[in-house]
Amino acid sequence: MVCLFSRYLRLNEVGQYFITTPYEKEQVIVEDVPFKITSIWTKGEKVDAVIYLETNVGDKLTLNSNKQLRFLNNKINYGIIPYVTVRDNIEAYFSRSCALDLFDLCNYHEIDNASCFGFWSDKEFFAIESIKDDNN
Repeated sequence: MVCLFSRYLRLNEVGQYFITTPYEKEQVIVEDVPFKITSIWTKGEKVDAVIYLETNVGDKLTLNSNKQLRFLNNKINYGIIPYVTVRDNIEAYFSRSCALDLFDLCNYHEIDNASCFGFWSDKEFFAIESIKDDNN
């Protein structure tokens, strides 16, 4: 059922989630974000790497410049939580194991004469440097 209804999930301009069908529109309360990255795999290495992700509802995506990736500090355990846009500005957070797999791909790379910590996917470098505090 979750996979079925996830197709109809929409996010409005004020941050509220709705299940919108041709016949009804019902608000859904979401604690953080509605989806979770449950699988991560790569093809290639370093600059030629491409990272693929899958959500808990079966959405598969390639991590590239079209996917907005952000990182937040978790004030409870002081960890870093990666989030990625899945579709229509709806985000997924990475499960702990997938976040660790993502961080295992990180290394220091020379970008514009500076050493940056991050990873490559689909010929784009994703720096992990600007981490915002989580308000929770």
